[in-house]
Amino acid sequence: MSIKEELQKLKENDLRKKIVIPYLKVCFPYVEDWHGSAEKGKDIIYITWDKVWNSYIVGAVVIKNDGDIKMSGSSNRNIRILHSQLMQTLKEPITFPIDPSQTRFIEKIKFLTSYNINKPARDFINLNVNPHIVKFIPGNKFEEIIQCFIKDKNNEFNKNYEFNCNTFESFCTDIPYPPKIIEETKRINLETEARRISHDSQFEN
Repeated sequence: MSIKEELQKLKENDLRKKIVIPYLKVCFPYVEDWHGSAEKGKDIIYITWDKVWNSYIVGAVVIKNDGDIKMSGSSNRNIRILHSQLMQTLKEPITFPIDPSQTRFIEKIKFLTSYNINKPARDFINLNVNPHIVKFIPGNKFEEIIQCFIKDKNNEFNKNYEFNCNTFESFCTDIPYPPKIIEETKRINLETEARRISHDSQFEN
């Protein structure tokens, strides 16, 4: 069974928790599970540092895992309906995790599924949403990303891991963070702590 076929057997909740979040935590310094009643279109939030613009980028991941995404069909497969979820993701600001006194808008969206997203559906979103904001990750691409990730980490850390939905989270957890992620995580932690101390001192005064 291929990785793509294994991923298609997962419910969206398991795909998010067992596969996507563990992978993202190796790639980004801040990842938060946003799924729930207050998600406002977003399943996962991630933050990274843009050295070119010297600022944080706040991104979101939207996950659908209920079949091929097309121009018609059920609500979880119909791109016209999912378009409203993407627009809500972009239009609704979130409390900035690094500084809760601020709100920030989502700047990047990764639309992810283990199934296919057909061309008319992709064209519809690209026509109605800036294509530089939304990146589609359909099943074939998602499988390729996981395969390359496992191959690179097996070579780098002398492992012989083979993909399994039930062990992938542990595999990701056991991998040391890259220096870039460690550096960005320290930056976030230092800024968060500095703002907390500043807030506490203002409260005490």
